[in-house]
Amino acid sequence: MKYVIITSGGSQLITQISTLKQLNLLKSGIEVYYIGVEYDTLTQVLKSICNTYSLNYKGRISDISIPKKYALKDYKRPKKLVKEFLRTTLINKQIEKENPELSQIKGCYLIITFRHKILADALLINYIQPERILLTADGVIDQPFERNFNTIGWSKVKTPINTIPVQGKIYTPSYLADDTKKVGEVEIIPDDIIEDCFKELSVIDDFKSLKETVEKVGPKSIIFSQHLALNKNCTENEEVKYYADIVKTRIREQDFPVVVKLHPRDADTKIKALQETLNSLGSKAIVLSRKDSAIPIEIMYEYIKNNAVGLITASSSAPLFIRSELSQLISYTASYLPEAFNLEITEFSRKNNGILKSL
Repeated sequence: MKYVIITSGGSQLITQISTLKQLNLLKSGIEVYYIGVEYDTLTQVLKSICNTYSLNYKGRISDISIPKKYALKDYKRPKKLVKEFLRTTLINKQIEKENPELSQIKGCYLIITFRHKILADALLINYIQPERILLTADGVIDQPFERNFNTIGWSKVKTPINTIPVQGKIYTPSYLADDTKKVGEVEIIPDDIIEDCFKELSVIDDFKSLKETVEKVGPKSIIFSQHLALNKNCTENEEVKYYADIVKTRIREQDFPVVVKLHPRDADTKIKALQETLNSLGSKAIVLSRKDSAIPIEIMYEYIKNNAVGLITASSSAPLFIRSELSQLISYTASYLPEAFNLEITEFSRKNNGILKSL
């Protein structure tokens, strides 16, 4: 049976590799596909991870889009039953047209990241018709997105993720277990297996370079950027102001140098504006390169666990694995952010025993 991984990022791929290690299923030649927004830097990171474990990186596949005429909001009895009964067949044809390579993996053993916000992943799995499926965790879950493919209009869709809770276990790092329980039963991956993966990946040139850069700077604070404007949590101007205000606050409190770790999906306009805003601060604030944005920061776990570093995020899962008694999780609210987003930041800090501050 062919083994296939469909992943949504570098950290997610490491979770999937760790899961296969836990189950003694990791072997050379497993095909790996990336699904998500395309960035050259992320592609290179995924290729490097695959090369380390002799996996076969096949490239990017398109997110499955659901045409408006087959909208998921039409859950109840469809008006035109014949048309709606055919929509799964028509969507399968669309998937095959946009991603012809997927016809070669039908009936595989599929290891896929469960993205609770991406309802159409059920249609992707339905198209592939895997003989077996293994779900792995994606990231922080605040409120699971509703889904229901168990209706007349979607009667041809039969997958473990038709509804929430999903069927079967979701393999997850310990720090995502509580969130992942919101969408299904969990199986926790031992921390030592994940740590071993990062040790094995530390020999990759780009990973080594990031480690050396951060260790040379010796940061007192690391800010984990998120694509907040893209997710409509705030405007891009507010987002740039938010991160700049955090940097200035940390410097005022003598917690510098401050390193800003970009997110792979950060817009070029945001990065440029942030760099221009922070340029005047000199060596007190360093924005890591776009190339480094796709490298999982967990590669720094040994350094961060052994040094006092403030791990600063609004609600990212990135620092959760590497936090320690020395390196604490810190979140900031701000008066100019939407109230709903401030509440999200507050809840993230509370449930992860972080330190909550106000700008």
